Amino acid sequence: MKNQMIAHPSAMTDHAVSEIVGTLILVTIAVSVFSAISLIVINPWSNFSDASTPEVTLVGFIENNTIVIEHRGGIPLSEKTNIMVTIEDVVTTFRIDEFGYWIDQNNDGWWTIGERIVYPAGILQNKQVACLIVDVDKNFVVFDKVLQKSISVFSPYVTALPPDDVTETSATLKLYYDFYNMSYFSSGVVNFTYGPFGGPYIDSPSTRPLSSSGWYGLQLTGLTSGDLYEYWAWMNCTNGTMISGPILFYTYQTTRGLWHFDEAMGSTIAHDEINPTSDGIVYGATFIAEGKHNGSLSFIGTSDYVEVPHHPKFDLDNEITMEAWVNVSKIGAQFPGNVSELFSRNISDILGNTCFEPDLITIEGSRYALAYRDHVSTYITTFQMTDDGIFQGVIDTKTIPITHFYEPDIFHIHGNVYAVAYGASDDQVDAKNHIVTLPLYENGTIGDIIDTFTLTGYYGREVNIINIESNIYALAIGGAFQEHFPTGYLVTIAISNQGFISPAPLDILKLPLSDSCSEPSILHLSANLYAVTYNGYGATAGNGYIITVRILNNGSIVQPLEDISQFTLPSDGLEPTMIHVRNDIYAISYGADSNNQLRTGFIKTVSINSLGYVVNTSIDILPFYTYLSPIDYNFETDIIHIDDKLYAVSFTGGNNSNWQRGFLTTISIEDTGNISDTALFIYEFQGRSAFGGTSALQLTNHKDRLIIAYGSINASEQGFLTMEKIDLIGQEKPIIHKGDAYSIVVNYNLVTARITLGTISYAVSGTIGFDTWTKIDFTYGGGFLTLYINDIIQTGGSQLCSGTIKTNKNPLIFGGGIHGSIDEVKIFRGVYVPP
Repeated sequence: MKNQMIAHPSAMTDHAVSEIVGTLILVTIAVSVFSAISLIVINPWSNFSDASTPEVTLVGFIENNTIVIEHRGGIPLSEKTNIMVTIEDVVTTFRIDEFGYWIDQNNDGWWTIGERIVYPAGILQNKQVACLIVDVDKNFVVFDKVLQKSISVFSPYVTALPPDDVTETSATLKLYYDFYNMSYFSSGVVNFTYGPFGGPYIDSPSTRPLSSSGWYGLQLTGLTSGDLYEYWAWMNCTNGTMISGPILFYTYQTTRGLWHFDEAMGSTIAHDEINPTSDGIVYGATFIAEGKHNGSLSFIGTSDYVEVPHHPKFDLDNEITMEAWVNVSKIGAQFPGNVSELFSRNISDILGNTCFEPDLITIEGSRYALAYRDHVSTYITTFQMTDDGIFQGVIDTKTIPITHFYEPDIFHIHGNVYAVAYGASDDQVDAKNHIVTLPLYENGTIGDIIDTFTLTGYYGREVNIINIESNIYALAIGGAFQEHFPTGYLVTIAISNQGFISPAPLDILKLPLSDSCSEPSILHLSANLYAVTYNGYGATAGNGYIITVRILNNGSIVQPLEDISQFTLPSDGLEPTMIHVRNDIYAISYGADSNNQLRTGFIKTVSINSLGYVVNTSIDILPFYTYLSPIDYNFETDIIHIDDKLYAVSFTGGNNSNWQRGFLTTISIEDTGNISDTALFIYEFQGRSAFGGTSALQLTNHKDRLIIAYGSINASEQGFLTMEKIDLIGQEKPIIHKGDAYSIVVNYNLVTARITLGTISYAVSGTIGFDTWTKIDFTYGGGFLTLYINDIIQTGGSQLCSGTIKTNKNPLIFGGGIHGSIDEVKIFRGVYVPP
């Protein structure tokens, strides 16, 4: 220090230094008729006995019949903080954001240093006043003091406060004083005694303040980096000598934080090795023995993170380096297309019976309907499930009294009116296709059947229904496998908004080229142009077909067709489902029944131009067996567009060892129709059996979540209902961040570091590998923002920029999205230079 060091006898004898360094509780109370002050510095995480955490300093006093509580340092308190004021026997409780008692000066939603709670209390003379403050977020009392007793005591006072503007070599000592009256003020002075912890100490010159009450500071320079210092505040006047302290503080080091993550498994504290320490609270994440250096901390998704409370040492204005070793798991939450299970339960446990060939639809909000059958009857069941996958129970179930039913397809007509189209079971010569209409109310209750339609003379399985115009609908119907009417048809009918069905079809088209087909899929292309895709069966097995056709608003099917395309399938594909990708590109997913020939289902892309001509029947193809163990059977795939280039396909299948399995896979499809060479992710529902169709439904409010029903043949194979979360392409997962000040995130294998300089955000990026330890250094200073990956700057890893780094009171967070491990996190003031 610049001032000469001397021993201070009174400080050494009368003011012994406490041996307890950690949580300080400092209380100074001055009692008066008109004013008083109470200061308490406590640790709101004191239930963790091994934690050395930041302090909060609150000063309370009475001024002109108002109660004032001022935040004077330490952690910020949330706007939910509760304050209880007791005046005599009258208790008033309020949140700090109520009634305008608190002014959030920086509009950050936190009660921070320098901000006051000013409570107009009325006449307080000769009344006892107490104040209790509770940090609701931490469930801890942070202030509990009597501010004024109901007796008259005249006493000046002084209170030592935590220092401001601490750096590696300097700090500003602070005190609050009140001489109480002009007589004491005119004769009074204040000063500090300070020095390294344990001495020797020096006295600052005594100073007469400019006012009778207020704050006084003394800037010290020439301090030693990383050392522990202490100081006392003194007041002298004709009333005597008052002292407050000691206050202990560390000067900062160049390294502002270092977390090794070498704690024992089960620990809930991540220790900071750099004084003043900022230990983090561990939520969900797990300490493991395997790390880059000794142990590390393992994270699985958004619920796993470490929260390090804000400390001023992290406010680095002009230069900063953040360093970490990261091991990013390829099978993890940062991986685009990754599937994670939110809910799964056997359907028989939900419905009480077997669910075969299910079809899902949203009724309203979180209420859904499931159309399905067993071997005896066909049903509709409504249920409720939250967007987070919490199943809230079955609402209603209705048996549909029709015979010879097959593969129901449920469709919304208008308002509360819905239609269900049924294929015909192929073991009945006289079986017919049916349509029923009935109300499904927003609360989930099911009304009585409104109307029933039977398609006579045409026998077909697997109906797919689509709206054409107003009350006009088209049905693509597959042919039977065994019986008298083996071909497929395109049929149009009318259904009114009230649910009444036209007595006869409006028009009928026999699907060309194949004498037998299964489950055709109909899709709107543009205007009155539609495409129907189907596959051959029996003699035409191995062939695929696409027709394009115009259907007028009155239900008339225009002939000749716009185009008829036949193409060869790589295996005997079954039951195609068609979906639009972009522009002229479409994708079709197929199942397969290979009769033990180790064939498999697949997804392929095709091109159909605006005139309805099939330009290319095989742009790209991805067989399911390329990323699964060989499978001998796929049944009734369902493909859904998730987001951007991301798609999901649900299907059942398996091989000779287990052919009753449920799968959900994600793939990417480019605008050109090119499909990812392998699946982005394949999720098998282990321990659950399924065989008998699948239906996937995207949530209305969450494009990254699916509800999927997997059917079953009988009760022993059950089937199941599940909700899955799918990570989106471009969805960043945080590794380290401190609000909007600075962050490091990962998206698949792309690591991006961001920093805010003034009001402008800058970013640099680089790529990393999976399942291997990677060193990341993110640094700003000298006019450059730079990202090093294993000490190398990659393309896009450096940017010219300048400005002051934005500061905030947000906690420092490790994890909170990444799937993998983090080790050896370091933050320091300076610009990183590779070794």
